[in-house]
Amino acid sequence: MGWIEMLDRTYDRCLDVVGKEINDDPILLPIAHSTANAQIELAVDMEGNFVREFTATIQKNGRDEITVIPVTEDSASRGNGNFPHALCDKLCYVAGDYSAYTKDKKEEYFEAYLQNLKRWAESDYSHPWIKAVYAYLEKGCVIEDLLSTQLLKLDENGLLAEKENKIHQQPQADALIRFAVVQNDKPKKLWKSQELYDLYAKYYYSTLTGRALNYASGREEVCSEKHPSKIRNTADKAKLISGNDDVGFTYRGRFQNKSEAVGVGYETSQKAHNALRWLLKKQGYSDAGSAVVVWKLPGREAEQQPEADPLGVPDVFADTPNAFSFAWKADSSPEDEEDLDTGELDARQLNLAMAGYADKFRADDKVIMIAVDAATPGRLSITYYHEFAGNDFIQRLIHWHQNCTWRRRVKLKNSDKKVWVESAPSPKEIALAAFGIERGNKYLSCDDKLLKATVQRILPCVVGLNPKIPADIVRAAVNRASEPLAYDGFVWRDQVLAVACAMIKYNKYEGRVDAMEQEKNRSYLFGRLLAIMEAMEQNAIYMSSGSNEERLTNAKKLWNVYTRRPAKTYERLYNKLMQGYMAKLKSGTRYFFENEMMEVVNKLQEIEGFDNQPLKEEYLLGYYAQREKLMNRSKEKQQEKEGGEE
Repeated sequence: MGWIEMLDRTYDRCLDVVGKEINDDPILLPIAHSTANAQIELAVDMEGNFVREFTATIQKNGRDEITVIPVTEDSASRGNGNFPHALCDKLCYVAGDYSAYTKDKKEEYFEAYLQNLKRWAESDYSHPWIKAVYAYLEKGCVIEDLLSTQLLKLDENGLLAEKENKIHQQPQADALIRFAVVQNDKPKKLWKSQELYDLYAKYYYSTLTGRALNYASGREEVCSEKHPSKIRNTADKAKLISGNDDVGFTYRGRFQNKSEAVGVGYETSQKAHNALRWLLKKQGYSDAGSAVVVWKLPGREAEQQPEADPLGVPDVFADTPNAFSFAWKADSSPEDEEDLDTGELDARQLNLAMAGYADKFRADDKVIMIAVDAATPGRLSITYYHEFAGNDFIQRLIHWHQNCTWRRRVKLKNSDKKVWVESAPSPKEIALAAFGIERGNKYLSCDDKLLKATVQRILPCVVGLNPKIPADIVRAAVNRASEPLAYDGFVWRDQVLAVACAMIKYNKYEGRVDAMEQEKNRSYLFGRLLAIMEAMEQNAIYMSSGSNEERLTNAKKLWNVYTRRPAKTYERLYNKLMQGYMAKLKSGTRYFFENEMMEVVNKLQEIEGFDNQPLKEEYLLGYYAQREKLMNRSKEKQQEKEGGEE
């Protein structure tokens, strides 16, 4: 029950924001409350009279459409039964004249709703606004009043039209009503009242009976048998705790009834589920039905020094810049692109960002990671849960972002511009590099189940629980990087090849690739040789056509064969270069490439590695390193040329 305890404690630390709208953040729900999409706001005055001018339909997809409503255990998880909410509800509950204007005879729904509202209105936890709403609703004229405002319309039979005048694409009869009370000529929005939140929570708790052992706290408390849903989103019906299977094998053979299996206090359950729902919306990651969130629970040292965002942690699902809120200059012009290149300045800023996060963590802070997924529409399971010491978590995360890095181009958000960064790929980028398929508009996609399963396997590597990335994921990425013809150039180089190189570097070299040591590695050297031959052919194509258009080279065509029989394939490629391309190069350029090739071939012969044994994954590092070297040489030559012209 550790996850319930941690979420319960998180809720208690965030009581100051319960029920409040803060910027664009989601609302941390009060106890005994849920959310619903309302369609109509109905206004009454303090005497319980209908107020036409403040009654209106609610803007669809607006922020105010999502309404905080008081609920009971039964109503929060109701299906087709007669379980009314405490205040805001559908027309069939709040309208005493519902049966007169529809084919459905649901007088018992209105009677049950009104009886519940009456008990609250007459309790010690009542409020003049609740009494005003009750006084109006007992008149039983809701639909009649809404018809007078033209918000609802009848068909030719005098019944609510089923296909016409739909509200938010729903039939009129299914509209959910929320209430405002006009006081001093101003409408008071009951569904935003902190006072009503608190009064209803106290009222509802006073109606609960029966005490049992709360497994989360170890105390005798009022326990709950029906736990909240809507964990991942407002339409989510799956529950983390459920015991309604009294004829199957959920607990049969182990316990006589579900209360013997587990007991969770009502208040504890409400706090834990509301906190989890809030955290997932606020700072969680969700994809293909799987949802994961990481948050910090401040220790006692932090209680006297509240932070602006005490739950905040670096984003474990992002690449390095985004994880540490290190934004590239998105407003730079193409002429400024060199300023965006990763270098000393960027590294220094990144280190400062990392250090800034590290300073926010104290010795007794805890960081909690929880992942949930639904195997069936009604059952939600916790697929991953771990608690970290705060300092330990941040150091593990920094280790990942310092050691699983590779230089590559990325697209800026909301832009087609590409910039160079040296960063660790995100878990999703790793999954797509290993198992993604390129779609028509040049992006990688992956089967939902495979994607979320792979992301969950990568997460323990990011936070340091697993020392290495799983070998099958690395192998899959290497295999795909060895098929350059299967991808667009940018997708292959920067989303597959570069990510594969980052994983090889992290697993095999613990983030530190020693170039001098690699020069004795056969596969690395053959990778260098492949890059030289490819660049040589590209230069020859440019010299003959004068165009920078990227064309398919022989090196790309024979890439896969090269990895299986490198020496023999090298000879084929070299012969093609000699026959078709060498003559097109300037003498100085030709000499440079021949010299580079011979240097690598000689090194291979020195280590007795110039043979046809298949290449290992390090060849990708060699290819990428040589490619970078040649690109830098080309830039230097261009700068020298421009400097000479001046």
